[in-house]
Amino acid sequence: MKRILTLTLAVAGLMLLLAGCGKSSYISFDDVYASLTKEVDFGDNMTEMSDKALETFYFIYDAEILEDYKIYMDETGATANEIALFRLTKESDMTTVETIVKNRINDLKVSYEDYNQDEFFKVENAVVKTKGKYIMMVISSDSKTAATVIDEYLK
Repeated sequence: MKRILTLTLAVAGLMLLLAGCGKSSYISFDDVYASLTKEVDFGDNMTEMSDKALETFYFIYDAEILEDYKIYMDETGATANEIALFRLTKESDMTTVETIVKNRINDLKVSYEDYNQDEFFKVENAVVKTKGKYIMMVISSDSKTAATVIDEYLK
C-alpha cells in the first residue's frame, strides 16, 4: 500500500512538473517591438514614450488597470507611426482598454484627415489585436505584416 501511494505521488508530481513546461503566457514587449521594427519600416524616429503618454494620448489616469505597457511613437510627430502594447491586470478590463485604444485611433484620424492623407491611411488601417490580458495596437505603412507579427505573439 505504501508503495502504491509513493508511486501515485511521484506520478502526480511529474504531471505537475510537465504541466509547467507549456508555453508561457508572458509576452515580452521588448521582443514584440524588436520583431515589429525588424519586419516593418517605422522610420528612424520611433521612441519609447514616458509614463506621461498614458495620460496624454490614451487618457488612462488609473494605471492600476495595467500590469505593464509600452508605447512607442515617432518622436518628431511627423508620422502617425505608433505601437501600443498593454498587459492588463484583470482580463475583465479588456472592453474598457479596447475602447480607449479605439478612441486613440479615432483621435488620430481626426488629426490626420485634413493634414496628411498618407498618414490618415495608416491610421485607417491600424492593427488592434487582443487575447487574454493583452491588447496590442500598431499604426504603420504595412498593417498586414504588423498584424502577422502580432498574431505570432498572441497565438
